[in-house]
Amino acid sequence: PVPDELRLLTTLQELDMSDNALTGEIPASLRLFTNLTMLSAYNNQLSGHIPSWISAWTKMEYLRLDGNDLSGTIPGAVGTLSSLIHLDLSDQTNYG
Repeated sequence: PVPDELRLLTTLQELDMSDNALTGEIPASLRLFTNLTMLSAYNNQLSGHIPSWISAWTKMEYLRLDGNDLSGTIPGAVGTLSSLIHLDLSDQTNYG
């Protein structure tokens, strides 16, 4: 799991959690990181849906969640990320 202490880093701009065998849903504590411009969490075992609260990431430019076990459809909240330049959701085992 992602350490709870990360929630204290509210000014964090870039977070790379790739290749760490993370499991479970995308941690809700990440919604507090409204200054994120880059999140890379590829090649883990994250599951569940992409949460609608990602719309809080208004500065997000680079979002990489490929190589996980995410399911469901891409939420409309992704469309509100007006600064987004790169989005990779490929190689999901349950996406549709």
